[in-house]
Amino acid sequence: MKRIELELKNIIILGSSGFIGSSIKEYIKKKKINIKRIFTYSKKEKKNILNVKKLPKVDYIIYCINSKKISETIKIFNHFRKLLYRCPKSTKILFLSSGAVYGKSKINKRPTEMAKIDIKLINKFIGYKKNYAKEKVYLEKKFLELSNEGYRVSIARCFTFVGKKIPKRANFLIGNLINNILEKKKLFVKSNYEIIRSFMHTDDLSRCLFTIMNKTGKKCKIYNVGSDDVLNVKLLLKKLSRKYKIKSRQVNILDKKKADFYVPNIEKLKKELKWKTKYKSFEAIEKTIYDLKNNK
Repeated sequence: MKRIELELKNIIILGSSGFIGSSIKEYIKKKKINIKRIFTYSKKEKKNILNVKKLPKVDYIIYCINSKKISETIKIFNHFRKLLYRCPKSTKILFLSSGAVYGKSKINKRPTEMAKIDIKLINKFIGYKKNYAKEKVYLEKKFLELSNEGYRVSIARCFTFVGKKIPKRANFLIGNLINNILEKKKLFVKSNYEIIRSFMHTDDLSRCLFTIMNKTGKKCKIYNVGSDDVLNVKLLLKKLSRKYKIKSRQVNILDKKKADFYVPNIEKLKKELKWKTKYKSFEAIEKTIYDLKNNK
């Protein structure tokens, strides 16, 4: 694959120990992105951004920090904003938001970037996902403010991904399935309705994010980022069971009128940035399992 050549060579990744942040970092280190130096900040790496008094001079900043509490989200962003005021406004900033800002989607409805953010749809989420979506809505507003102040900002509304750094044994459906395959345990998903997903591999994600950053200009642009190759989890279980010779228990669907539908409309990404995904959803899952098995 042709390497993506960035205009300049230095980058900051904020939230570099999370799934997406660590995946981007690994992708760069695999020499698929022409970066001279990476500066990373995260609590797990004992490099908390709140303890930083000055950011190094860089050309790109990726903001992918997630917090469990909105109070912490506000505190971290306000500190970042103070640090940013010392940086040149030519620095390109990419904020990683989420498709969760659209709230709970209806069956087969793929939200576009023009969709109005409706707090009523967000409130239909339960627990962590509701707070997570509200955090992203708050931060989107703040990054749009930075754009209005003259900073070069883009926003990526990220959907569902798989890759070597995927969280396993967590409240993450595909991560749990992959973990069970690796441990040769029975595959199991229980739900009262159909679950519809698409999965982008983190290699495709990294390429996509750098493509967006390269095009970041004075006007803030928002892009849905993810795969539009749809997978019904019931059928996914059958394919995984057959492929890896592991028994599975099918999804228990009681209400056929409802569905947990989480698939992006990425026509803007395709049209404006000529974007093409390398891996389809099932291929992305297969590659993730292969890489984890072979420690690649």
